[in-house]
Amino acid sequence: MEKKFKIGETVFRADYGREEYWVECPDCGGSTKIHVTLADGSVWAIACRGCDPGGYRPSLGIIRQTRFAVRATSHCIIGIDEGLDTLEYKLESSSGGWYCHTPDSVFATEAEAIAYGNLQKQKREAEENKRFMAKTKDTKSWAWNLAYHRREAKRAETDLAHHQAKAAICKEHVKDEK
Repeated sequence: MEKKFKIGETVFRADYGREEYWVECPDCGGSTKIHVTLADGSVWAIACRGCDPGGYRPSLGIIRQTRFAVRATSHCIIGIDEGLDTLEYKLESSSGGWYCHTPDSVFATEAEAIAYGNLQKQKREAEENKRFMAKTKDTKSWAWNLAYHRREAKRAETDLAHHQAKAAICKEHVKDEK
């Protein structure tokens, strides 16, 4: 294999991973409260559970999201491993160690590394989307999966009706206490 770089040269490699960022809560619009209208028309403001961090902290109005982010890092080549049909560059790491990389993942410019990283990111996102679109139970048929999700949605609707009825009863008791 042909060597593109020599020991001592600075090269770039792409790195992509999950990056955390914050967005306004879609449930409460950042207000930290949800307004619930009960069957009798009364409106109650309750803490938003969509942006509630749990524990004793109140709702924040924002939620944490993650996305794939690409960045290019520069490294110095500290060694080259050549085999009969293989070639790897040893790149210096910030921790004092080194990484081995094949020639197709090491680039002369930052722009080339970022372009390569974006391609890798797109492949990874496509794999994740493919998994998302897969069945819940791979051993079951699509019909079984459809029935399962409909059953779970119906159960959630039943739970919602139950808790709305309980809230109405609690509201009547609150009025009686006053």
